[in-house]
Amino acid sequence: MKKIHILVLLMMLFSLACNKNKRNDVAGDKYISGRLFFVNAMNNGVPEPIGNVRIELAVEDGSKWYTYTSDTTDAAGYFFFDYLGSSLSNNGIVQKKKYRLTAYYTSDTVVYSVDKEIEVSETMTDVKLELTPAQDKQNGIIYNVTDADGGAIKDCRICIFNNASAANANCTGSFSSKQTNNYGKAKFMALPTGSYLAFCRAEINGVVYEKTDTLTGLAALGVKVRTIALPAKPTKAKGLQFVVRDTLGGIIKDCTVCLFTSSVLANDSCNGHYASKSTGADGKVMFDALPVGNIYSYFIITAGSKTLKANVVVSYADTGMQIIDTVRVR
Repeated sequence: MKKIHILVLLMMLFSLACNKNKRNDVAGDKYISGRLFFVNAMNNGVPEPIGNVRIELAVEDGSKWYTYTSDTTDAAGYFFFDYLGSSLSNNGIVQKKKYRLTAYYTSDTVVYSVDKEIEVSETMTDVKLELTPAQDKQNGIIYNVTDADGGAIKDCRICIFNNASAANANCTGSFSSKQTNNYGKAKFMALPTGSYLAFCRAEINGVVYEKTDTLTGLAALGVKVRTIALPAKPTKAKGLQFVVRDTLGGIIKDCTVCLFTSSVLANDSCNGHYASKSTGADGKVMFDALPVGNIYSYFIITAGSKTLKANVVVSYADTGMQIIDTVRVR
């Protein structure tokens, strides 16, 4: 029984020695270890450790690279290559070797890769690898839309045209059209070679911003990342803004404003209205998304025992923000 216990103890000690040797430069053997990170081009771009990705290690022999071995990253993104041979030549001189680490990974139709060369004479640890859009497997354009402070603009419509003379704000005849995601990113992959004009349109706090971006000579291979910074050239928001006042010109807050698109339906009781809002503390109220044509507006507010009213007919053209400052309730 003692012999069995001794044998088991020896096996455990041998196992521990093997594990220790694997991650230490023992008897001239060297190793390379590090961590793989994924830099997602479609989010905030912060590198995140990634597991279950195969990394190939090649060694340079003369002017050629030969695949030596491979490893798959663990759940935390770590990789390890051991038994890479002695660092010493036969006459005891330290010799350097060149190694090349490569990996590929696909996420949401975009291929990511890393290709890094390192020169090693002794053990190398903490090697950092980052997966970014591969330039040798695909082509495309990734747009990053930001505001003036660099913040992401989501839901910005981007239309790309491969004929600059055909570009227009309505995206008519565009090659492709997409909306930016929550990170302000939009991707157009597998595009024909050539030049592209992108038309970007976003509405922020009721104001429309537009900007174009031109990319010349997209090749068959290569992913271009373009940043479009807003605000650019703002256009007027469309709609009607009323300023409600009393007969002396003082502003009237909390006044009910009802809009009608038909003179037949229009009434000061607001029954059957098209839209209805109340004025703010500044006496102003704004309506958007209105149909072109005559807008029949009624204004009602109760002040003590009195009810003050007014009505105005506006010819709405939908060409910008029309401000009506002639309303006087009485």
